[in-house]
Amino acid sequence: MLNHPNKFSFIIADDDPEDQILIQEAIKSIDINIEYASVFNGQQLLDLLLKRGVYKDNKEAKPDAVILDLNMPVMDGLSALNEIKHNPNLNELPVFVLYTLRKEDYTAKCRALGVSGMYIKPNTAEELKRILREIYMICGGTFVVVNSKSIDEIQNGLARGQL
Repeated sequence: MLNHPNKFSFIIADDDPEDQILIQEAIKSIDINIEYASVFNGQQLLDLLLKRGVYKDNKEAKPDAVILDLNMPVMDGLSALNEIKHNPNLNELPVFVLYTLRKEDYTAKCRALGVSGMYIKPNTAEELKRILREIYMICGGTFVVVNSKSIDEIQNGLARGQL
C-alpha cells in the first residue's frame, strides 16, 4: 500500500546525472501522481532516509520505494541496500535496483538482502516508463482512470507492454 494517498513517492539514488534526467523525463510522461527526491550516492540515500546531516529537518514521510543504482561513489548501492535491509526502521522499504551489466553479477547478493526487483538499465524511455509503472504496481499503486481508459484496458495494456 502506498504511504501517500493518491501519490507515489520514491527516491532515486544514482550518481549519473544523465540517468537521473532520463528517469525524471520518464516520470513526467506517465499518468501517475509522482513525487521523488534524487541523491547521488548511498550515503546521501541513508542520510535522507534516516533524516541525518543536511536532511535532519526533512519533514517528508518515508517514501514508497527506492530506485537504486549499484555503482556509486562514497557508498555503493549494495552497501546502502545492506544498511537499509538491516535497519529495523527501513527494512520493509521496497528497494528496486537499476543496474548495468558488469563482470560481477550482483543478483544473488541483492536477492539475499531482500531487494524487491532488479532491472537492467533500459536504453529507451519507453522501457523505463514500463519499469516505473511496474514498480508503482508492485508498491500497491492502482490505476483508476487514465486517459479515459477502463481499468481492464489499462491492465491488459500493461500486461502486453503497451502502456
